[in-house]
Amino acid sequence: MATAATTRRRVRAAASLVLASALLAACGDSAPQRDSAGAIDGPTETRLLELREGDCVQNMRLGIEKPDGGHNGVPKIVAVPCSQPHDGEILLIASIGDGDWPGAHIVDGEAARGRQGLTQRLARGEAAVGEDLTLFTFRPTQERWEFEDQHEIVFVALLPKPRRDALPR
Repeated sequence: MATAATTRRRVRAAASLVLASALLAACGDSAPQRDSAGAIDGPTETRLLELREGDCVQNMRLGIEKPDGGHNGVPKIVAVPCSQPHDGEILLIASIGDGDWPGAHIVDGEAARGRQGLTQRLARGEAAVGEDLTLFTFRPTQERWEFEDQHEIVFVALLPKPRRDALPR
């Protein structure tokens, strides 16, 4: 039986999927500098596809609300250490594989499977922040698959307000 919270989460996820498909390959050319443990050292304007699971993003909400017309229509983002204020976190990067474009139906199915697998993690994150999170799913299009070698789906939690630590795993 679906609860009101579950229904709201499903509606947000569906709306996010539509928006997110337009936002995938974020902007910038520099990969973030990392310390010896692999954590981001300092703020870096970068492409979303240069990030790793667990990385934090400073201006994700602003970029979505006021897109700047960046690469492939995706707003510019700033990767930051999770100890600095951030409003987005990379929860999962799911590889679809190599080879020819698998088709939108395969990509959509893998995105749905990834979202389903993140249900408990989102619930823990919502409990930690005391508010609902929005899950954005950045999927490859055929053009990005073929011309940018984007063969993965990036799942990003959008936080309701900036925080200074990572969401619980």
